[in-house]
Amino acid sequence: MSKNLPAEQKANLLLQKVTLIIAKTAEILHWWLVGAMLIITICSLIWATPVTEWLKTAAINDSMVSCYGFTLPILSASMLAIFAFCSAIVLSLMAMIFRNVYLILKTAKGKTWFARGNTPFQQDIVRMFREIGIFFIGVSVMSLASVAFVSFLGGKPDGFNYLSCFTGLVFLCVSQFFNYGANLEKDLDGLV
Repeated sequence: MSKNLPAEQKANLLLQKVTLIIAKTAEILHWWLVGAMLIITICSLIWATPVTEWLKTAAINDSMVSCYGFTLPILSASMLAIFAFCSAIVLSLMAMIFRNVYLILKTAKGKTWFARGNTPFQQDIVRMFREIGIFFIGVSVMSLASVAFVSFLGGKPDGFNYLSCFTGLVFLCVSQFFNYGANLEKDLDGLV
């Protein structure tokens, strides 16, 4: 960082660098967890009897597992398979959220192949904000569907993630603000 930059710009650059690192790290970690959950799903389906016996002997059946608000007691291999599969979907959505955060910051700086300059008011950024909103709402819908499915099978889920639905709606509103800014910037460029 240059010594000629004001303190506020230095703080903004540091914030962006830290956010970029965290977003990329979280994206990679979430994709790794998706793979792990898919492996658990397959193993629970293939070896249902040994997994159920292991759950009973390990006294894990009183334990609750949770993934972004979807909480479930693991009573059998089928419950574990349901939880792992639903978690894989939720973790995929969260990985895409972190990916879009990373790309928004890079695109606003003009450092992606599809960037249209060094401005946050671009249609691709509007699209990525909209996708983040949809992904957050998808996390909430998936959580609710999982709770309903497990309740139908006789399980007693603890709850679902309703807050991500509101967060998704907020991101959809923010995308509209950025869309308005992008249209204003396009109109301004047409006048000059």
